[in-house]
Amino acid sequence: MTNEFLIPYRKKSRWGYYSFGEKKVTIPCKFINASTFTYISELDDELAIVEDENLFGKFQFFINQKGEKRIKLQHKYIWVSEFFNYTGRYFSKAARKKFTGIKIGIINEFGNDIFKCEYDDCGTLTDGDGYYEKLLPVKKNNKWGIINDSNKLVVPFHFDFIGDFNEDGVAVCTIGAFNHLNFIKRYNLRYFSIPCYGFIDKKGRIINQAYLYNNVRQFSDGLAAVQKPITKKWEEKGKWGFINSHFDEVLSFYYQDAKSFSNGLAAVREYKNYGDSKWGFIDKSGKLIIGYKFDNAYSFSKVSFDPDIDLAAIEINKKWGFIDKEGNLIIECKFEEVYS
Repeated sequence: MTNEFLIPYRKKSRWGYYSFGEKKVTIPCKFINASTFTYISELDDELAIVEDENLFGKFQFFINQKGEKRIKLQHKYIWVSEFFNYTGRYFSKAARKKFTGIKIGIINEFGNDIFKCEYDDCGTLTDGDGYYEKLLPVKKNNKWGIINDSNKLVVPFHFDFIGDFNEDGVAVCTIGAFNHLNFIKRYNLRYFSIPCYGFIDKKGRIINQAYLYNNVRQFSDGLAAVQKPITKKWEEKGKWGFINSHFDEVLSFYYQDAKSFSNGLAAVREYKNYGDSKWGFIDKSGKLIIGYKFDNAYSFSKVSFDPDIDLAAIEINKKWGFIDKEGNLIIECKFEEVYS
């Protein structure tokens, strides 16, 4: 693993990379777009995604820290994702432009197809129940199913959405809808469909038996944020709370909105019938750790150059910054948009 630290650097409309060590641009600004570098242990190299174009349009590929093409790709992909590492196996989502539209598949760290670009969308690769079997949630003709690494359909395309499987083999799913009475004008009624959310296992079985929620987040740190159905006036949103992996309600349904737990804390929005409500952070016992004082907030994530540091993006007065787990403002709120 190299000790070089390169960051994307833009000059006019083109991107290259600036070296912290050499204090200069070491990869010329010639790309349309550029990502940060990620270490791939299987290749013992740092890779970044860059974008270029030719007469046939824009395409993306991987380079190393010398600016060389590192992976020989079989096709020109209009985009590729960063590599995911699942139990030591690396893979990237990739998209190709075909006559039938943009199709998505999965490639490995050598640029070979794991799943050909035949789908409208896909999730991330996960282990199946068989020792050698890998599973992938995929979307085709507006429905989601699951295929294995033999390209066999193991869960039919009858879901409206399937999320990524977590370490417990559980994924968020959506199927069907229920009709809800909506008052548009006085004496004028109509029905509209609201999706119902639940959870499935790797065989596609609904494991919470019934769709009880208006919305859900994926399980994280053993808990999932879920929104109960509307129970009073049609204008009133259902409240958010948290369930455990046995689908027991463990934190009360008190919040106007909630994000997933990350590193022991979750961003929650205080419930108010009137006025603007603020965001704060709770721990897994429901105790308010960082008070309700933010206009918006994201979950905590680890800083790439120091895994001992956790920061969360927060918004105050339409500007974004970052706080630590004690609620201290580490990077002042001065940005219009930020990422984890």
